[in-house]
Amino acid sequence: RWPPLKPRKWLCFKARSTPPLQWWNGHCVIMVADALWTHVGSERATVYIILLRGTDGTRARTAVALPLPGWESEMGWCTALRRIPAEVRQEVIGVTIDGHAGLHSAVESLCSVPDGRLVIQWCQFHCLAELLRKLGKKAVRRNPYTRRCWMMARAALDEPRHRERGIWAELIILALRPADCPEWIRLAMHWFLSVLPRVTALFSVPDSAVPATNGSAESLCKQLRVVLNKIRPSTWERLQSACDVFLRLHPDVRCLKWNCTPRFQQIFKKQRAESHQNY
Repeated sequence: RWPPLKPRKWLCFKARSTPPLQWWNGHCVIMVADALWTHVGSERATVYIILLRGTDGTRARTAVALPLPGWESEMGWCTALRRIPAEVRQEVIGVTIDGHAGLHSAVESLCSVPDGRLVIQWCQFHCLAELLRKLGKKAVRRNPYTRRCWMMARAALDEPRHRERGIWAELIILALRPADCPEWIRLAMHWFLSVLPRVTALFSVPDSAVPATNGSAESLCKQLRVVLNKIRPSTWERLQSACDVFLRLHPDVRCLKWNCTPRFQQIFKKQRAESHQNY
């Protein structure tokens, strides 16, 4: 458990200066973004968190922790993204988000690179959680038909090859054709097929090292939520001070690449060798 913190002493704490983190090699940047909501008195607030990482590293720099009034919105994400220098935003080749429509639009408008190589990856964990909510945990556990659809969705999500992933999608469509298929299962699986290209976007560019989930930003939001629940800031100045101190205390966070198993590595090595031979 977290040790008890005294709000006044914690806010008055001056973090020691830390050496700059070598997260950018000057060419390519990976971005992971997430937001958490809190309250300032009786007013709702949203803290926008953005992490930046180089393609050849395992640590992401906490670039932005910006509290703004209101709900999570596209305007708020645009304000947070503008805190990042334009020359860095132009080098972003991959972004992992939780699927928020406003965040997706803000990234497309402010982080689009000239050659169109930007990859926007939706978090696979959020996709599976939403699909499980639509199907129902008990139904997946007890109903063989629902469990079969769930397993096919997991197989399609874990398949890095585009052709084999399309085969799994066709199998899901065939499984939904019988007349006795429940309507709620059909709607849930059609939703999954509609978001499948977005949650598997990282497989289109395997060398970009885009994370499959935004778990690093989620873990940072969880730590910040624990601190804010203990402090309970009553003014926007105290909330901004808390975010600034938290940003200095957590200058970087562990952010690994997507879960590349040996089987996937063999597949990509084979595909890369075949592409070189064809070239």
